[in-house]
Amino acid sequence: MDVTGECVECQGTGWVVVSTKRGSGAVRCTCFSKELADLRDSEVGLPPKVAHKTFDDFSAGDSKTERAKYNVLTGVMRKAKFFADEFPACKRRGLLFHGGSAEEMTHLGVATLKRFMKKGLSCLFCDYYQLLEGLRQRMDPDPETARAGHSLARRVLEVDVLLIDSLGGHRGSGWVVDTIGGIIKSRYYAERCLLATTRLPLGGTAHVPTRGFQEMRVPPRYHESLPDRIGRESVERLLAHCEPLCMTVPDQEQARGSPPPADTSSVH
Repeated sequence: MDVTGECVECQGTGWVVVSTKRGSGAVRCTCFSKELADLRDSEVGLPPKVAHKTFDDFSAGDSKTERAKYNVLTGVMRKAKFFADEFPACKRRGLLFHGGSAEEMTHLGVATLKRFMKKGLSCLFCDYYQLLEGLRQRMDPDPETARAGHSLARRVLEVDVLLIDSLGGHRGSGWVVDTIGGIIKSRYYAERCLLATTRLPLGGTAHVPTRGFQEMRVPPRYHESLPDRIGRESVERLLAHCEPLCMTVPDQEQARGSPPPADTSSVH
């Protein structure tokens, strides 16, 4: 780009002249392709921080010094790739990434979403908190704001592939439980693809021991589970719709201070 903001190759026309065996011709400039990609990312809702994430630049750790971590994360990545490539010839209609770091899960979720984008499917990325805030706009007294909320609701229900990042990461009211439950139920019955990431245990309640709590008479702490946040029925339907991909690294390779993995084999 020059000082005026125009591309120096095409001078803002979007075309460049090239020589061919039959003479000269015009082809689309690389800036045009970039603008299309940027527009597509904007429509999909991918934040700039993660818009470039792909399977190719995902780091699963060192295969020698972090063998267990490497095996777990590469295994999940292979399953996610296979799912996107084989869809819709799959048993389930979605993936649920859980048990890993927020950054790793978001990376794989976005990489999977972008795989679907390349197949020409309509896709939408939604951060859980921002999704709820956007849907609340439907009740806004301002017509324009309410219209934006209804537009989002339609896209969430009708888009081919929906990715909800940090599912259950925000405590909410009965309205939140009903709203998220409605989205999951709608995509379940319509057999539309749903991708999600969550750091919450899928079932039960994870106990976090407090050092010396018996001597200090301090009660143990607990982490809420996904059913606590979005409802047991929604989680049961979510697990029927999506294949859970656990990204928990074995204890010996977990970072010090991280919560122990919870039993996510079933919803209790």
